[in-house]
Amino acid sequence: MKVYLDNNVLVDIEDGKYNLSDFLSIQNTEYYYSDAHLSELLEALGNQKVFQKGRLNLISEICGHNYILTGVFGPPEFFDKSPVDMYKYMSGQTVFRQRINEIASSGGDVFDRIRQLLNFDARRFNNEKPESVLRILDKKMSEKLQIGLLQYLKASEAIPGRPLFCTLLNIIDAANYWGDAKTNHSDIARLNDASHAYFAQICDVLVTNDKRMIAKVKAIYSFLHISTKVLSVRDYFTLQDYAY
Repeated sequence: MKVYLDNNVLVDIEDGKYNLSDFLSIQNTEYYYSDAHLSELLEALGNQKVFQKGRLNLISEICGHNYILTGVFGPPEFFDKSPVDMYKYMSGQTVFRQRINEIASSGGDVFDRIRQLLNFDARRFNNEKPESVLRILDKKMSEKLQIGLLQYLKASEAIPGRPLFCTLLNIIDAANYWGDAKTNHSDIARLNDASHAYFAQICDVLVTNDKRMIAKVKAIYSFLHISTKVLSVRDYFTLQDYAY
């Protein structure tokens, strides 16, 4: 079984909320990391609460060399790469990371406008099942914006790959489905969530303790017909008899 741990799970292990041995003791399981983990670590440079070397050691201990790298306009791919080596490589890609951040924050006014026009009541919309969310969005976008979801994705040139996941997550958030509070970091946080969802799609399980992310990623996976299960740590530990 291939398992992808969201960054917040690694933080919880560092904080002592979970024991690393509990994850490693699960038989027939391999854990994977991606450049989304390393990007978040690079973003935390200068944050005294984040011990860079300690995080890299943790990733190495739990994931070994099981690395997931961005695919070319499509699904990501598995590689055999050391976290330390990839971190050194990524730390030199300053221009690349700046461009990614620009993509994350671009289109903010567009999504704010979508939020205003769709005018979903989050208290009611949050009760919808994830697999229904994007179908509901498609219908309301057609009514209010005269453009359906698929038409919007085509018009916005949301090409397959990570950009598609970012666009879908932004649309879901704009519709107030388990939306995040607007902060100086919220655009980048959504990019990170979308990136983890993108990389985890080729694993059997994505584990995260962010309940908002769970709901939104389930909606995206259902829309894109991705079979990866999205579980909290609690469910991951208690549902080991889940049929994959």
